[in-house]
Amino acid sequence: MPPGDGPLWPYFHKSKDKPNGSHHRATHWRCIDAKRPQNEPIDVDTSADVTLNKNAEWFQEEALAVALEAKDDVNGEKKAMASHLRTCPHATAPEKAKAAEVAPTKAEQKAAQTKAELLAAEHSDEEPDAGALEGSGDDYSE
Repeated sequence: MPPGDGPLWPYFHKSKDKPNGSHHRATHWRCIDAKRPQNEPIDVDTSADVTLNKNAEWFQEEALAVALEAKDDVNGEKKAMASHLRTCPHATAPEKAKAAEVAPTKAEQKAAQTKAELLAAEHSDEEPDAGALEGSGDDYSE
């Protein structure tokens, strides 16, 4: 049984074809929506985000074709999808954050490690050295 879809798939349309034989082609929903004609309907689910009317002719024939022609699609691999979300002008802040969480770059990993080390040092149980406080030259008593 194949593994389930990863956490980035809700942000992408999954094509039926697999260009590399293993991964579905992934096209970012917001990139597709950017190509939606103004008068075309969308479906709104108040408990979720706006979704596209995927059965509409413009979606099936125009939007996906335009996205593929513009090479807006990526292989359905975690790193490729995360990379698209990081640089896409249509991606939202939560989508970019999810990309950083799911497939962090080396710079993001290093920043997270540095932050964790700073937090650990901040919350360590070590008491300040009493000798370091004495003789500091700052006498505030009068």
